[in-house]
Amino acid sequence: MKTPITELYTQHQAEFDRYSEDLISWNERMNLTGIKTPEDIKVKHFLDSLSVLEALPEDFAEPTAKEPSLAAPKVLDIGTGAGFPGIPLKIVRPNIQLTLMDATRKKTEFLKHIVDILALKNVEILWGRSEEVIRVEQYEPNQPVPHLKQYDYVLFRSVAEISKLVEWGFPFLKEGGSLVAQKSMGIEEEMRPLKAVLQHWKGREPNSTRVVIPGIENARQVIVIKKRKSI
Repeated sequence: MKTPITELYTQHQAEFDRYSEDLISWNERMNLTGIKTPEDIKVKHFLDSLSVLEALPEDFAEPTAKEPSLAAPKVLDIGTGAGFPGIPLKIVRPNIQLTLMDATRKKTEFLKHIVDILALKNVEILWGRSEEVIRVEQYEPNQPVPHLKQYDYVLFRSVAEISKLVEWGFPFLKEGGSLVAQKSMGIEEEMRPLKAVLQHWKGREPNSTRVVIPGIENARQVIVIKKRKSI
């Protein structure tokens, strides 16, 4: 049985409190987030980020997991901003090998600070857009740290359409890896063109998990799309 996200938050409250304090402090000097109060940060950033776990296997990033991709999964958070959902997941599941990608330099500076202050291990911070990283690695394959086809999970907390997220995220997935997207409910129109996109990128049928976050009125969903393995 999965641990409730509120319980996970409470178990790690000291880390989350420090994260919140520094986010508020840095946000006074640079625009990291429009969410500014400790309670809103808890609900709309931390608990919202942890809700991703509702759609993942129960033994995700648990040392006892039999599969390496579950015991110590390689996770890429694209467009992470001030670290969401990647850092809250890393706090409660420290076995994650995490890469945080964002196109805004000042946000990556904050990410470096918070990773250091929370003493998080096995975290890489990547400055750039996913499209740029894809283009560079395709035409300059001898990069010191390759990222294409390296990850078990690619995370998005994005307002972009799901088809775009597949286009941006699937090149980074290993075969059998999963794209995980946090979305609002009621996106049927957005889902219509997805079938053709998934045929191109060798994606399986999406699986949607409805999540209810304490303190947020409307239910949300976490969509998981697996990348097919070659036969």
